[in-house]
Amino acid sequence: PRAARRRLLPTLAIAVIAIVPFLPSLRGVFLYDDRPLIVDNPYIHRLHWFARWFTSDFWNITGTTAGNHHVGYWRPLVTASYALDWQISSAPFVFHLTNLLLHAAVCVLAFVALRRWLAATWPAFAAAALFAVHPTKAECVAWISGRTDLMCALGLLLAGEGIARRLRGTRGGIALELAGTIVAYLSKEQAVVLPVFACVEAWVVLGRPAIDLPTAKRALRTALPQLGVAVAYVVVRAVLLPIGAATPIPLLDHVTSVL
Repeated sequence: PRAARRRLLPTLAIAVIAIVPFLPSLRGVFLYDDRPLIVDNPYIHRLHWFARWFTSDFWNITGTTAGNHHVGYWRPLVTASYALDWQISSAPFVFHLTNLLLHAAVCVLAFVALRRWLAATWPAFAAAALFAVHPTKAECVAWISGRTDLMCALGLLLAGEGIARRLRGTRGGIALELAGTIVAYLSKEQAVVLPVFACVEAWVVLGRPAIDLPTAKRALRTALPQLGVAVAYVVVRAVLLPIGAATPIPLLDHVTSVL
């Protein structure tokens, strides 16, 4: 029990650290993308439109396109979360509260993952606390439309936990990995980085050895299922719902922006 409390207390502390700085966001209103995605989107106001969430572009669900960078996105789980929030209340408070709770969950999972990777509690705690309050989190927490990042991160970290359990032979690992993978891919395109998470988890299970060619090969073999999912996702998306800008962006400008 004492050991369990020692592990639980820093976990709860991370949740508090994640929530407190963003409490003022609960007073926020619907801004910018929130209006076409939520307020003016009749297809999230009633749950019987659920099929449309999975068969339509994230932005074109209402037949409108918002800007050059929102063409071909597929994020049905995020749309579903908006619809569920709307059933509770159309007030922005509910949507902001959901974002805040998602952020707390992501930060707790990040702490758990870092503790697993580092095999040390307090360095993991320090890193997770910095992650929780870093200014880069303001957009995805305080802005309702930033929820895509929170939900994708939640899926990535759940899948990572599942991969770790699967590799250790712990019960429920495969189910958790599958659930996390689904959440990540249905939330944002950045889910394709999951094979990297699998490689890290494999390296940890191997005892964190020096990264040489044999170690890299073993890690890559472990990541093959996730790599297969990522490749299949990219191929299917390229065929059915390719991501592209309304106005072509020169390759050099695109690379510069990404960097």
